[in-house]
Amino acid sequence: MQAGDRDLCVRDQSIDDASYQQLPIFLITSRLPDCRGASPILTKQRTDQIRYGRYKASGTRKKPGKTEMQFRQRDYWQADLEKAVGPSRRVMVFIHGYNNYFDEIAVRTQAMRQVTGFEGPIITYSWPSFQAFFRYTVDEANNLWDQPYFYGELLSLARTSNIDDIVVVSHSMGTRSLLAAMERMSRQPDTRKYLDKFRTLIFASGDLDRQIFERSAKNELFSENMMGAQRHVTVFTSNVDRAVGISRILHGYDRLGITKCNDPNIKEPCYPRDPETGEFFDGVTVVDTSNVSGGIIGHADFIDSLAGREYLCAAVLNDGVAIRKLPKLVMAAKSDAGKFCSPVP
Repeated sequence: MQAGDRDLCVRDQSIDDASYQQLPIFLITSRLPDCRGASPILTKQRTDQIRYGRYKASGTRKKPGKTEMQFRQRDYWQADLEKAVGPSRRVMVFIHGYNNYFDEIAVRTQAMRQVTGFEGPIITYSWPSFQAFFRYTVDEANNLWDQPYFYGELLSLARTSNIDDIVVVSHSMGTRSLLAAMERMSRQPDTRKYLDKFRTLIFASGDLDRQIFERSAKNELFSENMMGAQRHVTVFTSNVDRAVGISRILHGYDRLGITKCNDPNIKEPCYPRDPETGEFFDGVTVVDTSNVSGGIIGHADFIDSLAGREYLCAAVLNDGVAIRKLPKLVMAAKSDAGKFCSPVP
């Protein structure tokens, strides 16, 4: 698109604005949309033009339906978001992982909204996953390509004056984007000051090198001094996550989202710890969902298992007060159902 050209995917806000306001989830995407139909469809291709909108999912996690979606101009979208923030002054951002169709992502995000009853707007950030099991390296390339865009959008949210608390839920390969964004933000004084707005960070089923995560934690990225006293990091991991298990074999090193160790002499589960002291990190809670994992893959226990959902609620609701009161290592159990989440109406 040339400068000054009209984006045919973006509808004028005066057209059908009532239906737009009824779409519950906000959207930021670097996927190329196909806008030839009544509702845009997000493809697996890249675009350097970030688009903003809202959407409504349909169907179920196992059988997603068609997602209703509309795009708006950036300024209009920003004003709409600030209005939706309201007195909570909180937003939640969800970034997905590898091999994800957007309709599937939309259902998962909407499930998080329903399960947690989060009191502020929820934003899905969608990068161009190639949506194919055997295109893993393409997704790695696209995830790396997208990381500067994701960082820029998080920074823009942090600069929004009526937003004080940004919850970021990252899943699978999306955990790389979150860690890279926080590391980049910490490097310069003019951006480091925004870190204390990121009070709740969630790394779920992380397809991320565990040693890289440990190095960042060791360098005090998640410390009170760096991110503020109200910050908290939650890591969901498991011994039976087959997707991260395959990634571990492919990369040759341990991954954050699986407790198996490459060192054959270590028999106990491997969790993210200080490599020198062996202690768990301050401000980081590790939730092991091995005992409650469901399905064939076991790669989304934080939302697909009842117990996992409870600890998601503990992390994101009421400023994460519940998760901060828990031990640094939690073994999720089926009996945890009903502990932290409010009943779904």
